Amino acid sequence: MKQEKITDFIYNFENVLRRDTFFTLSELLTNAEGYHVSDVRPGNSKMTVKNDLVFGLLAHMREQVFAQIPELQQEGFGWQTLDFQWCNALAKGPVKEAHWHTDGKPTELMIVFYFHHTWREDWNGCLQFDNVDIIPKPNSCVVFPANIHHRIQPSTLDAQSWRYSVTFPTTVTDQPWRIDCHKINKKLSELPYVRY
Repeated sequence: MKQEKITDFIYNFENVLRRDTFFTLSELLTNAEGYHVSDVRPGNSKMTVKNDLVFGLLAHMREQVFAQIPELQQEGFGWQTLDFQWCNALAKGPVKEAHWHTDGKPTELMIVFYFHHTWREDWNGCLQFDNVDIIPKPNSCVVFPANIHHRIQPSTLDAQSWRYSVTFPTTVTDQPWRIDCHKINKKLSELPYVRY
């Protein structure tokens, strides 16, 4: 697993799962009941998948990823069991949902895992923070505080694949700990533009 720390508490991981595990999870997610590629409307379609095997694989992936983040290895840190997640399917071209937003509380971390099989950098579809674009590479994931601003860059019209991701929030159970989102957003805005 390749790890890259983008800035304070934003991490990008590549080759997260073994190849066979990645394809198993991808197949389970794209074929989950109620989430079929042919039924997804144009734009950004969301659905919560309830499947014990999916939960098991995602929980396993989360343990592997969190073990690589030094801040989460300090004494007293812990996190809740994985209890829900949602899938996104982003079609090519402009979507009205491409807006700046936050996803949660100061005590939550977001994990976004990409399970499409192929992606090219010139198709865009990046997860965007101020001055930082993270390319949605297959079998990669991004970990970031839930309360910092981000958005999804629309894919180009010539993209040959839908952009598939599964997102799950995790509450860090050390309650006195808070992420200073204003500090992180300020640091991000001061960075030169970078594309990962």
